[in-house]
Amino acid sequence: MIKSGADVFRESELVSFLKNLEIDKVVVAGFAAEYCVLSTYHEAIERGYQATILQDAVASVENNQRTKYVPEISESISLGDLKEQFD
Repeated sequence: MIKSGADVFRESELVSFLKNLEIDKVVVAGFAAEYCVLSTYHEAIERGYQATILQDAVASVENNQRTKYVPEISESISLGDLKEQFD
């Protein structure tokens, strides 16, 4: 998936891809927690997806930005906890 901005849902084929596979839950991870990750998370919620941020797979230019923004999201999960859901 190629994205053209902070939010992966905008101007990409992601929405049609998810609809074709009947996916309604997404896990968000990536770089720039304060921009790309949060933008994608909020857009997913707006579009009706159940969204979760994977805490262990989020980074930022400034590490304190990651620790500042991600814990504010109640729908965030650690990699270990996510793994347990599939075991």
